[in-house]
Amino acid sequence: MASTSKQLGQATPATATAATIYTVPSATQVVGMVLFVCNTDTADHVFGVFQDDNGSTYDDTSALYSGTNIAASTTVVIAIGPMSTSSGTIGVKTDDTSSSLTFTLNGTELT
Repeated sequence: MASTSKQLGQATPATATAATIYTVPSATQVVGMVLFVCNTDTADHVFGVFQDDNGSTYDDTSALYSGTNIAASTTVVIAIGPMSTSSGTIGVKTDDTSSSLTFTLNGTELT
């Protein structure tokens, strides 16, 4: 298996709706995922993170973090478990429309 460590996705959501930041490609496993959540605002915000191993349902059944506070001008680092199902996704959500949170997902794809 070949391994490629890279940035898997990045998003700065402008709505309070969950959005897909990464979809596992066909015939690929993903390990060592680390998500950075950076609050660039001077106010606190709330975020959510979702891992759906077989689709993109972002609700209580796939939540890793829900309604989690992030203080102003800080970064939170989150480790996410491996995924091996094609079409599995990682989703992110913010509490408002200010585009104040940047989500960056890094990891290693095994093909």
